[in-house]
Amino acid sequence: MIALFALLLIVAAVGWGASWLGENPGAVTMTWFDYRIDTSIAVLLLAAILAAIFLAATYLLLQKLMQAPKRYSERRSLKHYRLALTEVTRSVAALAASDIASATRHTRRAEKALGTTPLTLLLRAQISKSDGSDAETRQLLEQLLEYPETEYLAAKSLADAAQKQQMLPQAMNFAERAHKINPKEAHGAWAVFDLLIAGGQFQEAETHARHARKTGAFSRADLQTAQGKIACKQAEHATANGNKANALSFARRAIEYLPGDAAVAELCAELYIDNQQPAKALSIIQRQWKIAPSKKLAELFKDVTEEEKPARKEKLVAKLVASNGAAAENMLLE
Repeated sequence: MIALFALLLIVAAVGWGASWLGENPGAVTMTWFDYRIDTSIAVLLLAAILAAIFLAATYLLLQKLMQAPKRYSERRSLKHYRLALTEVTRSVAALAASDIASATRHTRRAEKALGTTPLTLLLRAQISKSDGSDAETRQLLEQLLEYPETEYLAAKSLADAAQKQQMLPQAMNFAERAHKINPKEAHGAWAVFDLLIAGGQFQEAETHARHARKTGAFSRADLQTAQGKIACKQAEHATANGNKANALSFARRAIEYLPGDAAVAELCAELYIDNQQPAKALSIIQRQWKIAPSKKLAELFKDVTEEEKPARKEKLVAKLVASNGAAAENMLLE
């Protein structure tokens, strides 16, 4: 509506101007060399308008002619990238279908069109991983470390691969690099933590977990889980070194942080038995049986009740079965 009103105003203004010029034509005389031109203001304005239109059209034509090569190049590049994108899409689809040969073929075409890019390197790395070529996968991931957009993913993947191969120092280097890039990401924080406790660096693991809590990578529950894992590992180390008293102390701490964890409950019950505290071991077994019974707990229960009188043992078995009647592990108590 506003545009229509503005258009009407313009038309009215032009009409009024034309009418005014008709009533007041005026006179213009121009002398150029031996030529003299006598005309009216209206004709002069019309000539000026036509000249402006001609110059504008000439400018636009020249601009199009000058930009023609660039636009041709852009259209060609766009077509080129569309073809490359098609090859990338086909490669991803082939990978999803586990068609390694087809994925390799399409990735090579995409790389020929795009050159070596993070995207093509990622595709090649995934193909190598799917094909079981660990050395080539590692080489490609190391190349991806050079690109900011893929550095985190590459560092995390290299850390996981090194950890699986028990190359803990290298795994730690890559894990710390990934964590430094994205300090608020929980997976990276856990990767560093797990490597620290795997290497027996319990104090460092505790410090790292608290720092991760401050940065937001760990929630309060995550910090509690981390502290429980540290205590559990310390208990395992103390047991391996023959220090059962210290091992029990660590296991008790672990079960406080990780109530309901089957592995921690089994370890704590076993250490209570080793430290001649069968009643406390039985209490742990009974509490855990309600949550998640296991074959190991059934074996520990038999050890605890081995010297009990038959009637007492039968009552304890019945109590345990009643606490979790649907558990298949109840058959192991007989």
